[in-house]
Amino acid sequence: MLKFRDLLLMSLLIVFVTACETAGDFCLSASYIPIKDSTIDYIVKNDTDLTRSILSHNAYGQEVCGWP
Repeated sequence: MLKFRDLLLMSLLIVFVTACETAGDFCLSASYIPIKDSTIDYIVKNDTDLTRSILSHNAYGQEVCGWP
C-alpha cells in the first residue's frame, strides 16, 4: 500500500508532467492580446519588458496558431 508521502510525490509528478505545453496546447489555451494605440504608447515608454512579452506572445501565436 502506498504511503501518503509516496502518493503526494506521485501526484506532484503527474501535475508537472501534464502541465507541459506543446504548440497545440498553446493555441487552445492562449489568445491574441489586443492593445489600443494609447496603451501601446504608454507601455513602450514605461515597461519595455511587458512590450517585448506581448509582442513575442502575439508573434508566436501568429506563426504557430495562425492568429490575425
